[in-house]
Amino acid sequence: MHLNFLLLDLLPCYSTDADEELSLDSGYNTTNVSPSDPSPPSPWDDEVVDWTSLSFELNRLLEESTPVDIEDNISLSLPDQSFLTSEDATVLLTAQDPATQDDLKRLTIFIVGPNNTVPLPILNCMDVGGSGILYTFRPVIPGIHTVTICHDATQPIRGCPRRIRFSRNYQPSIRRILTWNISDMEQSSELRNPWGLCYNTKTEQLWVADRVNHTLIVYQPDGALDFTVGQEGDGPGAFFRPVALAYDVHSDRIFVSDKDNHRIQILNAKDGTFLGSFGRRGHLAVFNYPRGLAFNLTGDTLFVSDFNLHQVNQLRFTDAKLTLLPFIPPGILYRPSGLQVDEAGNLIVADTRNNVLRVFTPTGILIRTITTVHGLLYANANTRLSAPTDVAILPKTGFIAALDNDGRITVF
Repeated sequence: MHLNFLLLDLLPCYSTDADEELSLDSGYNTTNVSPSDPSPPSPWDDEVVDWTSLSFELNRLLEESTPVDIEDNISLSLPDQSFLTSEDATVLLTAQDPATQDDLKRLTIFIVGPNNTVPLPILNCMDVGGSGILYTFRPVIPGIHTVTICHDATQPIRGCPRRIRFSRNYQPSIRRILTWNISDMEQSSELRNPWGLCYNTKTEQLWVADRVNHTLIVYQPDGALDFTVGQEGDGPGAFFRPVALAYDVHSDRIFVSDKDNHRIQILNAKDGTFLGSFGRRGHLAVFNYPRGLAFNLTGDTLFVSDFNLHQVNQLRFTDAKLTLLPFIPPGILYRPSGLQVDEAGNLIVADTRNNVLRVFTPTGILIRTITTVHGLLYANANTRLSAPTDVAILPKTGFIAALDNDGRITVF
C-alpha cells in the first residue's frame, strides 16, 4: 500500500499583488519610502533591537521559502499484510528527490487508536536508506486507527489523517475467561425457545427470535415486554422457526432469518411491520435453511450462512436493490450457523458440525480456525468447542462469546 502525502501546507511568502513585481516580503512597511531616497530609514533606528524576535522571524522566513516542489515528494508506505493488535506495526515515511531525510525529520507523526485522543507511543524511529524514516508502534485495541503527519508539530499536512484498520489478534493461544451453562435455566411461558438476538442501538430495544413459537419478542431497555411480531405461517410477516436477527442501523430495519421458510424477511424496527423478503421455499429456493446473519462494518452487505448448502452468502444493497453473491463457497464449512463481524471487518463463523469457529478476512480469506480454548494460567483444563451454534463479541471488553449445542457459553 503506497499513499502520497504532501509535505507542507504553508502560506505564500511572496507578494501576489498584480501591480507589483514578485519580491520577498520582509514584514516591514516600506510604502512611505521614496524610490529616490538614497538612505531609507532602518527598521531599527532609534529603538532597541529585539534580536530574539528578529532571529525567529528570519528562521520562519527561511522555512517558508522551502521550494514548492518538495510538497509532492513525501510518501507514506504501509506493509501489505494485515496489522494485528499486540504486535509491532510499522509506518515508513519516504522522501523522493528533491526532498531529503532532513525534511522528514521536520515532520511529526501521530497515531491514534479508536475512540481515543491520546497518540500511541512511538517505540522506535529509525533512519532507512538515507531517504526514509521507519516508525514502530504497537496497537492494543482492534479497529480503525488514524495516522496524522504534521509540520510545526500541530498543523496537519494536506491529506491527513489517513486510516489504518487493525485486526483482533487471533494468533496467540486463546484463553478462556469463563464458562456457564444455560440449558437448565427456567424459561418463561412467553419465551419457549429463544434462538436469535439483536440489539436496536438507537432505542436500546432487545429483539429475540422464539423458534418454537414462530414469533419475535421485543423488550424495552428495562426488560419489560414491548411488543411481539408474527405468528406461524409462510405469508408476509409470518415465520416458521426464525433463528437469527440483524439490525440495520442505517435504515432502521430488522432482518430475520426465517429458517424453515428459506427466506430473509425485512421489518420496520419501529413497530415490526413487514417491508419485504428475499428467497422462498421450493425447488428454486435461493436458501436452504438460512441460519446466521451479520452486517459488515459499512452496513451495505449482509452475510447469511446457509446450513444445508454449507456456505456463506452476502446480500449487497446497491441502488435500493438486493444482490446475492457467494462469499465462502462449499468445501470449507459443514453446517455453518451463527455469524459475527469483528472490529476490523473479519467474519467469525460458527462452523457447527466441524466443531470449530473460523475467522475470515473481509475478502473471504481464512486466517484462523479455533478448535480449543485454553484454561486460565493456573488451570490445566482446556475447552474443546462442541457444535458451536452462535458467536458474539462483548462490546466493552472485546471478548468473544460462543454458544454450543448443549447450551454452554464460553467467553474468551
